[in-house]
Amino acid sequence: MIVPHPSCVVVALGHPSLTNCLAEFANQLRGERRYFGRSAAPKPSRSMIERLMTLGSVNFGVMSHGQLIAMARVDDSSELDIAVLADWRGHGIGSLLLRHTIERAEFVGHERIVLHSSRRSRPVAAIGQRSDATAVDYGDGRVDIIFARQHRLGLA
Repeated sequence: MIVPHPSCVVVALGHPSLTNCLAEFANQLRGERRYFGRSAAPKPSRSMIERLMTLGSVNFGVMSHGQLIAMARVDDSSELDIAVLADWRGHGIGSLLLRHTIERAEFVGHERIVLHSSRRSRPVAAIGQRSDATAVDYGDGRVDIIFARQHRLGLA
């Protein structure tokens, strides 16, 4: 298990003091170069970035040294969006954020949470396997990872 950097703190989003952090985070995601091929992790889509900027029923971020480095939200229809800045990927930040987000979503009444992804996103696939979530592969590159209440305990 990868342990996130000790400077990382999970925060609830929505406070006015984080407005500039949210805008900077979105700009950094938009500015990432798109890579293709087997070794590439897909960059967040524009529509996903826009959804992240529209706060849902559950919203968390990860801060490090005053910078927002990751963000997750669950909307009212139980759909999850999560993004981690490129320089911080592969360090356990997404797993940490996912745990907090799913725990809170369950607390406020979400029975299941769906994470839409692509077959190219190996980090999402790995999280799904570690958490014993259900993966639905639509065969056209789209994959849904479904976190049902009984599967969430495996995220620890």
